Amino acid sequence: MDATRIVELLKQETEMDPDLHDGSYELMRKIVESYSKIEDFSVLNFKDLNAVYAMAIGTWKLNVEKKKEYVNSGHLSDQEKEKMTVVIDDIWDRACRRLYANCEGKGPSIGMFGTGFYSFERNADDLSCQRFIRLLIDIADIAEDEQIFNLCDQVFDSKFTGMQAAAASVMLHCLKPYVFPVLNTNFGDGTVYPKLEIELEKPDKLSTYISNCRKIKKFRDENLVIKNYRILDLFPRKYKLYDDEFFPAIDEYDPGLTAEDYHDLFLDESVVKRTWLEGLYELYLMPDHLGTCKQLGNKYGYAPAHYISYLTTAAERIALKTNCPLLPRSEENARYWPVLFVGKQVSDSSQGTYCWKMREPVVIAIETLIDEGKFDYMEGKKMVIPAIDVNTILYGPPGTGKTFNTIIYAVSIVS
Repeated sequence: MDATRIVELLKQETEMDPDLHDGSYELMRKIVESYSKIEDFSVLNFKDLNAVYAMAIGTWKLNVEKKKEYVNSGHLSDQEKEKMTVVIDDIWDRACRRLYANCEGKGPSIGMFGTGFYSFERNADDLSCQRFIRLLIDIADIAEDEQIFNLCDQVFDSKFTGMQAAAASVMLHCLKPYVFPVLNTNFGDGTVYPKLEIELEKPDKLSTYISNCRKIKKFRDENLVIKNYRILDLFPRKYKLYDDEFFPAIDEYDPGLTAEDYHDLFLDESVVKRTWLEGLYELYLMPDHLGTCKQLGNKYGYAPAHYISYLTTAAERIALKTNCPLLPRSEENARYWPVLFVGKQVSDSSQGTYCWKMREPVVIAIETLIDEGKFDYMEGKKMVIPAIDVNTILYGPPGTGKTFNTIIYAVSIVS
């Protein structure tokens, strides 16, 4: 589906009332209102940011009682904690009576985002937590988009830590659905923005989130009547923009691993080596987390075989470690890659032969690692293949990168 057709379909959409769509919009407004009563912001820390984030996460990931636990562990007054408990119970009651249009799964639900929830502890320092919550309070009653964006620009500077665009956009959208688009993985359905040919810069990074907001707003205002960005967020799922041709379908094969499982496996270097994890991260950075090994190689300076080897081996090691079910295939390697990906043939042979797309739990695990700062060392890194002679000997003590650099040099020699 091309951009022209997508715009035609979006023009047929009716405006969405946030409070009729899902209870998380009200939850976010209420908890921000409660935090506006805080007199001493210096007491706030990751527990308070956890409480705010919990309001946006779907109850299939973080149930009602857990939401209350996060609220009660923060630094709101007892009176405000009690008030939030009543609000959560009231909204859950409405969800049980099917008064919201949005419902994930067969039972009642609150929340639109299935992002794996991890504590901001050890990721966001106290000052960043305080600044973000203060920002939510400051923009809550501002109507002018550009004024809001300017305030965000002042907060999302180099000193701000512990959060990337996926988590921030979810909270900001729930507070201001007409101002902030969601830039997360949307249950693996991808985002509509690449299909609309909106060139976003590093959409996973918080440092570029506001500039990307401006680009998306410009496109929306010039082409559409609708204002709620949730409509654009749902579009890929509604029209199955990406997944119709991918193999295997979820009902055909599911490795049965959660985002938490992948997260822990990715941190275990006896299972997934650092260089393999870097390859996964590079695939994550591709638009909608999909691409061919040739496209990856062209972007990062490696031969396609680099990714074929690393990514399939990572999938194989995970399968052996977890003893998860495998898809019966005649080709040995093809038995393993579905543990991490779904795939499809590519029609344009100049772009490679087969395209891999990350499974949703894998995407969530990578996003969590990003929020934890595990890939900060790769920020701005460009792979440069050095000129190197054959028969070169690398020497040095353990941990100085001999094995890592051997791979780079081998690629250089082959090239």
